[in-house]
Amino acid sequence: DACQAQWRLWRSLDAELSAAPQVAPPPQFVAGVIRRVQQAERRRQLQLGVTLGALAFIMWLVGLTGAVVVLGALLYNQMHGAVELLEQATYLWTGLMIVVRTVGAALVSLAEEPTTVGAVLLYVVASLLILGAWTRFLRRSLRPVEDKEWVTG
Repeated sequence: DACQAQWRLWRSLDAELSAAPQVAPPPQFVAGVIRRVQQAERRRQLQLGVTLGALAFIMWLVGLTGAVVVLGALLYNQMHGAVELLEQATYLWTGLMIVVRTVGAALVSLAEEPTTVGAVLLYVVASLLILGAWTRFLRRSLRPVEDKEWVTG
């Protein structure tokens, strides 16, 4: 039978190959293969890093270019609004300066009157007394209770 003959041939080949002494590659061969595999891995990682870096750089460049283009278009289309905004800011600043000068002049004129100075001093003293009383009240109310008999009864 042809199948049995083929099977016997394979078994005899297997027996011959199993009986032959195994030859190990020289140590420098193994070290060379490991070195080449490591170099290939480093090259692959370098290529990946360069590719990712280039993509990140391109993305940032495109994003910044887009932002500059959008801001330029907005400024170009809204220039009349910027002029109006500058005028309004100027009016606001002028009005604020007028209010500050007016309040300053009123305070100077009030400070020249002796009754006003007395009233301000009285107000400051009263405020300090009220603040001191309030602080003492808070300190007393936040102090831990030392005698708890009156609480438990």
